[in-house]
Amino acid sequence: IRYSEEIGDILRTHNAFMTISVDSGTEETYKRIKRVDAYEQTWNNIKQYIIDAKNNPNANVELKYIVIPGVNDSIDEAKKFIEKCIEINCQYIKTEIEHFYMKENYNNKMPESCKEVFKYFFQIAKEKNLKLMTEGVGRPWVMSKINE
Repeated sequence: IRYSEEIGDILRTHNAFMTISVDSGTEETYKRIKRVDAYEQTWNNIKQYIIDAKNNPNANVELKYIVIPGVNDSIDEAKKFIEKCIEINCQYIKTEIEHFYMKENYNNKMPESCKEVFKYFFQIAKEKNLKLMTEGVGRPWVMSKINE
């Protein structure tokens, strides 16, 4: 993600809600998912957007982690994502299961690795007082599968 001064200005002065889907906690996974070598640049720019929105009660930046089975569904990856969020003072986290995976596996059990990642997000959000939302059409599926 590139930093845009125009977006920064909107976050400082307008009603604005920005969601950035990072989907990773490590440079390797970021590169694998996004197919670009811009992990540190992305986090630096997100940090600036959070700073831009900080003094505007009508603006918010949230970070999203789409759990992709077999790609970023490890506790280590999720922990590193949360560590980065805390490091840059991001309080708003959104999670969801990768849409096509959920659609193709709707009647199957969720992989244990994915369950553990979602459980970790719920636990750490409570411990660190982060605002966590599980989103999208997959939310009911995730919530029903997580305790199977």
